[in-house]
Amino acid sequence: MTKQLTKPNEVMIMDLPNAATTTLTYHKDYSVLKDTPILSESASRAQEFTTQTSITYDNKFGDHSIGVLLLAETRERNSNNLGVTGTGLDFIQLDELNQITGFTKEGKEQPAIPSGSSSQTRVAGFVGRLNYNYADKYYLEASLRHDGSYLFGGMNKRWVTLPGLSLAWRINNEKWFHATWVDNLKLRAGIGKTATSGIQPFQWRNTMSTSPNSVVIGGASQTAIYPSVLGNPNLTWAQCLNYNIGIDVTLWNGLLGMELDAFYKYEYDKLSSVTGSHTPSMGGYYFSTANVNKADYKGFDVTFTHQNRIGSFSYGAKLIWSYAYGRWLKYAGDSENTPEYRRLTGKQIGSKLGFIAQGLFQSEEEIANSATMPDRPAYPGYIKYMDRNGDGIITVNQDQGYVGKSSRPTPQVLSIYSVTGKDSILIFWHHGGLAAMLH
Repeated sequence: MTKQLTKPNEVMIMDLPNAATTTLTYHKDYSVLKDTPILSESASRAQEFTTQTSITYDNKFGDHSIGVLLLAETRERNSNNLGVTGTGLDFIQLDELNQITGFTKEGKEQPAIPSGSSSQTRVAGFVGRLNYNYADKYYLEASLRHDGSYLFGGMNKRWVTLPGLSLAWRINNEKWFHATWVDNLKLRAGIGKTATSGIQPFQWRNTMSTSPNSVVIGGASQTAIYPSVLGNPNLTWAQCLNYNIGIDVTLWNGLLGMELDAFYKYEYDKLSSVTGSHTPSMGGYYFSTANVNKADYKGFDVTFTHQNRIGSFSYGAKLIWSYAYGRWLKYAGDSENTPEYRRLTGKQIGSKLGFIAQGLFQSEEEIANSATMPDRPAYPGYIKYMDRNGDGIITVNQDQGYVGKSSRPTPQVLSIYSVTGKDSILIFWHHGGLAAMLH
C-alpha cells in the first residue's frame, strides 16, 4: 500500500525585464502543482499458486543404470490494484481520503479519480526425462517438454513440444584405456529445442478499449468503444534449435582440466514488432506482432582449470574464454525498397548505424565538388563522408548504414581464483576490465 501527499510550494518568479527596466522585480506564485494539495492512495494484492507433481524411477541392473522422471507443473498468478487520487484539503495535517474536498483553491470542482485493475496469468508444463548409462561409459539422456501459455490461443498455437537428446562417451573407463594420469576423458554431444514467449497478453485476438466521458450523445457524456488491437491468430512460441558438441578432460588428479564446447543456435519464429513493415496506405489496420524474425549464433567456450592441495591449504584457478557471433537471417524491419546497406538481414546482431568516412576535405574546391550535409557547412579538415545513395547530399536517412562490428563483445575472458585455508576462503574473479574479491 502506498500513500502520497503533494503539497503546494510557493515560489518567487522574476518579472521579465524590458528596455526601460532598471531594477529586477519578483512576484509570488506557486509551482506547477499550483496552490491545491493532492492526495493519492493505492493498494495492491497478488497471489501466486504453483503446483508440482512428479514420479521418479531409478534402478540398476548389472552394468545398466536407468532413471525416469515424469513431472507436471502449473503456475497461476492473480493480482488486483486499486487507487484514488483526490484534490483539496481544508487542513493539510488531516491527509485522509475522507477529508478530500474535491475543489481547488479557486473553487473549481475537481472530483476524485479512482483507478483499478486486475490480472490473471496461467501456464502449464509437462516434462518427461529418461537417463541411461552403461558401465559408466556410455550415457544417454532424452527429454520431452510440453508447455502451454495463456499468451497464445488462436489456431491451436498455445502449446509447444520441446524434445532434447544428449549422448556421452567416457573414454577413460574403457578396458583398453591405460593412461592412469587421465582422471576423466569424456566426449559429449547434444541437440535440443527451447522456446520463449515474451509478448504482451491477448496479441492473438481482436480487442476493444473504452474511453469514458469522451463523446456527448443526447446531451449526456458517453463512453466510447474503439478497436485497440488487431489480433494475429497465428502467434505462437518463438523457438530455437540448439546443437552442441564438447569434450571434458581432467589430468593428474585435477592439476589440469579442460572443457571445450562448440555450439550452434538457430532461432526461428522470433516474436517481433512488424508495424514498421507495413506501408502508411494500410491505415494502421494490421496486427503489430508476428513470428517473423530469424537469427543464428555460433561459437565456442574453452575452460581451463587447476586444483591443488598442500596440507590444509588448497587453491584453484579457472580461465574461461568464449566466442559467439550472431547474425540476422531475417529482420522484419527491412522493407523491400530499403537499400542493402540499411538492412539488418545478413548482418551481425547489434550492428550500429553510421556514415563511412573517406578521409578529410583538403580544399574548398574539393568541398564544392563533393556531397556535404545541407544544414552543416563543411571546411577544409572536416570529415568527408561517402554519398551512399548518390543524390549529391549527405543525410542521415539515406547515407547512414550498418557499419563496423557489434558493440557486444564477441570474445570474452573470465578468470577465477580461489584460495581455501583452515578457517577462510578467498575468491577473486576478473572479467574484461572488471574485478572483484569475495572473502
